[in-house]
Amino acid sequence: MVQWIDEPAPSRWRSRAAVMADVVVAAVAGVTLGVVSGKAAASDLWGGIFTSAGLWIALITVIGLFAPSTDRAVLRTVVQMPLTVAAHLGLGPAHPPPEQTLGWCVLAAVAAPVLAGFAHEARRGGWLGSIVLACPSALLIAEARPWHSSPFGDPVAQFDLVAAAALLLLAPVPLGVRLRAALLTAPAVYGTVHLLGAAGDLVERLRP
Repeated sequence: MVQWIDEPAPSRWRSRAAVMADVVVAAVAGVTLGVVSGKAAASDLWGGIFTSAGLWIALITVIGLFAPSTDRAVLRTVVQMPLTVAAHLGLGPAHPPPEQTLGWCVLAAVAAPVLAGFAHEARRGGWLGSIVLACPSALLIAEARPWHSSPFGDPVAQFDLVAAAALLLLAPVPLGVRLRAALLTAPAVYGTVHLLGAAGDLVERLRP
């Protein structure tokens, strides 16, 4: 006979309070970041960084790594990122039409939680954790493309390389996981570049 053990009322209240706190903080952070990034996107100095994919990859990865659980990582990003995107597009220099803004918000609500939940898996340790940690670092380095030109004159490339190094150095995982991730980053960059290149070629071929 199965016996159900109810969670004590104080524990349930604390759990709900923690979830509500996550929602409120994520909403405030989302709007604030969207306003700041939207205004900065018009800047000659910061515009490239705040409109690059690297910033958002790094942000979502950090949320996932430092969240206390996969569920909380998903919750935080599903609340924060659509608000960030909406505020960013609304205040940025692009001013896309409402339906396009809505499309980007839906994409953020779907893609960001997946990436954040994936990033949180690095905290499980082992080779799987190292592989997971190497992936966002590889994406950042692939965007910087330092082998094609010097990144020192490109603020976006500088940010991507610093963010990739910071993820590998400061991720809240054991040192062994970070060292293995650093070793895996080079082949992951190679695979990412070729995969993105193949995808771009496919898109060009499918165009009418």
